[in-house]
Amino acid sequence: MSTKREFVARGRTHEEIAKELGADHVLYQTIEEMVDAVRTAGGKRTEFCKACFEGVYPTGDVTEQMISDIEQDRLAANTG
Repeated sequence: MSTKREFVARGRTHEEIAKELGADHVLYQTIEEMVDAVRTAGGKRTEFCKACFEGVYPTGDVTEQMISDIEQDRLAANTG
């Protein structure tokens, strides 16, 4: 599971994100537009995990403290 610090967009402008991805441009959708696009593509599911966007995990057992602990462990591993 990625942490907020590991997201490509964190602390970057649209131009910097595009450059990092090797893209000409980036465009953001709302969560609702993303869900509609997936449904339109023929998916039969009415719901799917949006935890990366909303912070609500479907398992119900992921807490902010757990995410913070994971992030701190990774930071320590990268500096040690």
